[in-house]
Amino acid sequence: MKGAGRPPTCADVLPRSTRASLRWATVNNTARASLLAALLCFSSTAHAIQIGGITLTDLGAGVVPNAINNIGQVVGQDASGQAFLWQAGMVAPLGTLGGTQSAANDINDNGLVVGWANSASGLQHAFKYSQGAGMADLMPGVAYESVAEAANINSEIAGWIRSGSQTRSAIWYNSGPGFAPLFGNFNSKAMGINDRWQVVGVRLDTSGQPILGYYWNGISTSEWTTGYGDYYPLGGINNSGVTAGRHLSGAAYLTIGELGQNDIGSLDIYDLLAECRGLNNGGLMVGLSGDKAFLFDMTDRSLFNLNNFLPTGSPFTQLTVANDINDSGAFVGMGLVGGVQHGFVGQVTITPEPSTLALLLIATVSAAALRCFRRRRAISA
Repeated sequence: MKGAGRPPTCADVLPRSTRASLRWATVNNTARASLLAALLCFSSTAHAIQIGGITLTDLGAGVVPNAINNIGQVVGQDASGQAFLWQAGMVAPLGTLGGTQSAANDINDNGLVVGWANSASGLQHAFKYSQGAGMADLMPGVAYESVAEAANINSEIAGWIRSGSQTRSAIWYNSGPGFAPLFGNFNSKAMGINDRWQVVGVRLDTSGQPILGYYWNGISTSEWTTGYGDYYPLGGINNSGVTAGRHLSGAAYLTIGELGQNDIGSLDIYDLLAECRGLNNGGLMVGLSGDKAFLFDMTDRSLFNLNNFLPTGSPFTQLTVANDINDSGAFVGMGLVGGVQHGFVGQVTITPEPSTLALLLIATVSAAALRCFRRRRAISA
């Protein structure tokens, strides 16, 4: 019988329906309070992450992987000095435009590869490459140099052309071989373009050295902004308008649209050079600090030394730089194997910090309690 083994209480003499209602109200309020507290705490800590570990695939000595897309395709320059495409362990050399050297700088999610290649006359020409169509010269028959730096999902390509002492940012459209200079007679290089047609790049002095970065929204007239100062957007721009790069002083920086610069710090106070090389659409950035590869979480400003997560038994003794990261946490870069630089493809496993997991558990249990007692209340009614 109910209440056996303990003294009777006032609740015991109440009708069954009333006692059930009291129990529901008490537990319901407790569950609601627990759920609300958990959600409030979770909202303030949901961005905190921990690295559970990384896996690494060795691409070989002398390989420089520059970019990885969301399909897991990797492009760069191989040990012979020519552009390559890597996918699921298979390497495809992309060749040249008649010369001996080439390099792939970026690949979009449709598999369009862009970069530069030497022509038969030895000039550096921008190219695009797609499986089936092969490599195409973006500046055919032109006697000056060019480089394609980045491509968006619409196959619009950002880069630059150089004629004599003048270098100009350029966009190659997917509708034809023509290009559009962005900034008239100013010396500049376009370094990145996102799916929203925002472009970032760097302005150059007369000797070709960067003096400040720029941002262009793709709609308004092309003009220089002043918010970036001495900022060099090495890593391009993601679809949220965030850019990654470095200050000319040697500090790693990020920016958001036309907003000011944000120093992300360094792994060691003695690291004289730190720079962001790549970023994804989820707020993660990669790069180098001194001679160490790092991962940076923009949401809570956590900076991780990727060398602290080297897998047991890995041939890599040090990861020196990470060049790019995709939305799934796959990244590419270079590290030391037996004292020799090797390219690699890595995968980082990211998990919420323990406090976040605990809060998630509280929220899940509280939500389950709410559902359970709602059902019991409905039955008793």
